[in-house]
Amino acid sequence: MKTTFYRITIVVITLLMSACATQAPQQPRQTASASEQFEMGSKAFQKWMQEDDIASLVVAQPLLKKALAQSPDNVSRQHLYYRTLYGLALYNFSKWQQPLRDQFDNLHPVVKQELAPPSLLEFYLSGKDAPFATDFALLKNAVNEQPLSSRSWSQLSGLLIDNGHYELALHSANRAATLSPKWHRAFSQSALAYQNLLWDKACSYEHPKLRRQIIKQYSKALSLKPDDADYQESLASLYAQVGLWPLAITNAEKAYKLEKNRWTVQTLANAKMHNNALDEAETYAKALVKYDRYNGNERLATIASLQQQWQQAKLYGQRAIKPDETTVYKLLLRHWLNKLDDPNYQTSYSGKIETTNDWEGTLASYVKGELPEGESLVNLATNSCHQLEARFYTAVDLLAKGENTAARKHLEKIVATGYYDYFEYSWARALLASDRF
Repeated sequence: MKTTFYRITIVVITLLMSACATQAPQQPRQTASASEQFEMGSKAFQKWMQEDDIASLVVAQPLLKKALAQSPDNVSRQHLYYRTLYGLALYNFSKWQQPLRDQFDNLHPVVKQELAPPSLLEFYLSGKDAPFATDFALLKNAVNEQPLSSRSWSQLSGLLIDNGHYELALHSANRAATLSPKWHRAFSQSALAYQNLLWDKACSYEHPKLRRQIIKQYSKALSLKPDDADYQESLASLYAQVGLWPLAITNAEKAYKLEKNRWTVQTLANAKMHNNALDEAETYAKALVKYDRYNGNERLATIASLQQQWQQAKLYGQRAIKPDETTVYKLLLRHWLNKLDDPNYQTSYSGKIETTNDWEGTLASYVKGELPEGESLVNLATNSCHQLEARFYTAVDLLAKGENTAARKHLEKIVATGYYDYFEYSWARALLASDRF
């Protein structure tokens, strides 16, 4: 997974290469002792670290090599010489790859544990568009070269997540967390692996143990880095999904204070909405519109429905739908908004509808009025999440027919699920509180 670190590496390489024309410092006298050579090499290395002066790194390499040759078991000299070779390999990997690997193989085990292996550097330098097989082989080599490196295991986990191998990603992430129990990133990587496993399920609410694991891992990450807005927001969102509103609001407010972005605003709006702080929720939802017009208006529509402002809800809902909309859930939103406003409304959509799975294909058939004769959405739903959606759309149809008692039963079953993350859940609450019953 080549994100922030990858970009930083590219910047470092650019700086190193741009400094190649720098005048090399004067070479030391040939009679310097090993200790003096190590001291001069260390100073040259530090100059490179501080000034990105590649010429200093070039001077440091032979000095440190000679100093190490005089005391090959000196761990301080091993450590610094390897870091020097690593720096040189950053801008000319082909030239320094073998010396780097040779030195890595000869490192004391304690020193080796602290340093990044050569294959990890090769992974960073392979390019962000390298094939999965290439990156996987490099990271596999990295964990073999240094099985106690949490960084290598974490990078392997990220690569596996990006390519849909979630079980293997979880194993790698948990290994990184075990190796570095004080490193926040190891636990957030573990949380992300669990989260992708959950997202891969057809109905996330049917897997509460996975959600609890995500909360547990993000909580550990947050305890190690309390000022991380992403961790605060992730926990707030997770708490909101299971109805822990005080915790959700606390974390959402902290996230928003640390960093104002689409996700922190959206999560705070959701938490306030579910906690019935509707005026505050509306304020944050309006702020969300600036980041994401369509999702912001969709939340404003839901909030307006909870305020029993049905015409305003329809207006916001219409703003949430693109003129050329083809995604099934947005088309469903248009369908139920019109149906609630006009019982005689008939869907006339006949264009292509974008779907990503069989259930969405069933919903697309419903929108077009093409369900198999005698079938109902509720009967076609294969899990409790799909049933929630099916019950809501069925309830809207029943309300349009004036069959309010039957509609109410469906809405009550929706609210009983506690599946707070679904828009249909909030709209069911709003309808039950309306004067339709």
